[in-house]
Amino acid sequence: MQDLSEKVKFTVPNYIIDILNADMYDFGFNKNKLCNQIFTSYFDNNNNSLSYQKNNKNKALQFTLNELNINLFIDAKTNLDMQYKADYFRNIFLPYCTQPRYMRELYIFNKEVLVIEQAIQSQRKLTIRFANALRIIEPYAILNSVNETRNYVFAFCHKRQEYRNFRLCKIEAISIHEKEVFEHYDPVLVEDVIANFDPFLSSQKIVKVRLTEQGQDIYQHHITHRPEILSQNGDIFEFECSEERAKLYFSKFFGNAEILEPLSLREYFKNGALKMAELYR
Repeated sequence: MQDLSEKVKFTVPNYIIDILNADMYDFGFNKNKLCNQIFTSYFDNNNNSLSYQKNNKNKALQFTLNELNINLFIDAKTNLDMQYKADYFRNIFLPYCTQPRYMRELYIFNKEVLVIEQAIQSQRKLTIRFANALRIIEPYAILNSVNETRNYVFAFCHKRQEYRNFRLCKIEAISIHEKEVFEHYDPVLVEDVIANFDPFLSSQKIVKVRLTEQGQDIYQHHITHRPEILSQNGDIFEFECSEERAKLYFSKFFGNAEILEPLSLREYFKNGALKMAELYR
């Protein structure tokens, strides 16, 4: 194989393109950045035994290697038995796209994961850039739940003065504090969060909702972010649910769910309904 240029083009099954497009959207990356990140993670794990059938349903994938990855590619050519450039790159992207989404995220954000894990082990604070602001956090674990496909950093946030979950892929920059150690570490709390992980930290938080018959049917069939019922009195339900989770889950119910408590959440839905009504006047 003589082609050592930075331009890469090869064909892949349609589902590979779909997965890459979904990851670009979720991670906030353009195609070139994502493809280079994948190459960095997989360039030396090439599996030439993967099967691939060419057909008219396959699509071309193109990107340009960055300077670092050009050097990695040249090293790989020297040390691996490669015959065709397209096969080499195809055998990198197929294994990536067959991984669950949370595993793909861990590969793509491997550098951030290593820093976070170092901070957890040494019980050191981190400064992160999150939601366009710098925050000092105490990271306790990187977690994902059964029904979630995303990774979260469970931590104490000094800005908010509360325990929170931070989406891993939304952390834009990160640095470890060499001297500042944890101040708010609660081993009992951390063990409970790890054992019963909920990205929305709904434990011991209650939302009271009145559901119509259709609303009760919606609850039975919509499982994503669905909160647990604590009690029922007629058409009034108490859920173990944080306000953040309720905003995501009950927004799809429209007029089939009336938020009763907490009042701050009721006001949120009321204002949203008034704005929607104004749009359709």
